[in-house]
Amino acid sequence: MNQELKKIIELAQIDAEIDSFGPKEESLKSELNKLVEKSNGIKAKVEELNDEAKECKFKANKHDAHLKELSAKLADISKKSATLKTEREIKALQIEEEIAREQVAFANEEISRLDNVEHSKKEEAKKLEESLAEISEQIKSFEASLAGDLKELEGSKKEVYAKKDKLVFEINPKVYSFYQKIKRWAGSTTVVPVVGKACMGCNIQITDNDYRKVIRSEEIITCPNCGRILYLGETEAENG
Repeated sequence: MNQELKKIIELAQIDAEIDSFGPKEESLKSELNKLVEKSNGIKAKVEELNDEAKECKFKANKHDAHLKELSAKLADISKKSATLKTEREIKALQIEEEIAREQVAFANEEISRLDNVEHSKKEEAKKLEESLAEISEQIKSFEASLAGDLKELEGSKKEVYAKKDKLVFEINPKVYSFYQKIKRWAGSTTVVPVVGKACMGCNIQITDNDYRKVIRSEEIITCPNCGRILYLGETEAENG
């Protein structure tokens, strides 16, 4: 086999290994990312509940302030009632008192309702914070176990990249440039085997003449249909 072709096949295998590092790292981090996402969701919900509880407290305080105003108003009405003489004045003051008492009743009901809602929101937030603490511990545990796996993966990366650098140095620059040109569009299928006289990149059969050239492997042959670099598949080589 042509030595440059042999090196290009090896380079393609190394590049495929490099391409696999990303998915491997994502796979390792997937469970941790799910936990972090869950944790962030709970934190957002806790913040939302606390904001809602504060809003309830704010509204209850407004009603409480209104109650004080109504209390002062009722006290004023009580003083006025002793000085009134006409039935019309007395009737008007009674209506004003009834309205004020209805407002007092409504304000008390709203304060009670808002206090209950505030308590409910705080309780829900408290339970979520407890679950958040558990998730935080799980995240710490995952990060600790993941650190070793990521360190090992990083070591593998360095080894493979060093191997690639060494191989690229040995490859004819023109051949490497040709390989890179195809790789820009073909990606991990830049170099493909021929099986059953068909290119495994585009699955189209090549001519007998091109197939003989692939068998001889005296030079770098590309698929006339898709342009990928071809080599003889193991099965074909064994049968040949």
